[in-house]
Amino acid sequence: MKPNPPRPRRQVTTVLSALGGGLLGFFATGALFSSGAPLWAVGLGLGLGWPVQILIHELGHVWFGRQRGLQLRLLGIGPAVWSPHSRRWRRSRIPALGFAYLMPPPGLTPDDLARRYRHMILGGPLMGLLFSAACAALASAAQGDASTVLWTVAGVGLFMNLISALPVTGPGLLPDGARWQRLRPGSA
Repeated sequence: MKPNPPRPRRQVTTVLSALGGGLLGFFATGALFSSGAPLWAVGLGLGLGWPVQILIHELGHVWFGRQRGLQLRLLGIGPAVWSPHSRRWRRSRIPALGFAYLMPPPGLTPDDLARRYRHMILGGPLMGLLFSAACAALASAAQGDASTVLWTVAGVGLFMNLISALPVTGPGLLPDGARWQRLRPGSA
């Protein structure tokens, strides 16, 4: 058999998403620093925002998946992994940004299984974007350095969840958008 040639559309999409993410980060950082925001407030927003946004995103997958009858097996945030069976956190040898491993009940048809997983996949970016919107609303009401921290957390979440929702693939990376695309009706 001949190997399948690489799909140029995916390569172009990956390059465009990386370029778009870089431009978004460049303009967001420029806007924060040109506003006279203190560096420590931006750093605190990045340091707190990144893990909190990952946690909210992954909990969104868990919550939406459990609404469809999927059972949580593992939840990973950075180098920490939680198992509901042992009810404890452990350190992972391979740190990841985040993952939620959910299993379906037995006896589902492939279409029902795909429908349940599509619902679960939607939960991560949706909950992350809602949390970002809440942080932005709080930031607009807050004053001073608290506003900067909250705007930074909101920006991190917006960036992270929009990138996660893109249907692109890369080396070792399969974000939510690509998973959603693989599970859509009529796909292999």
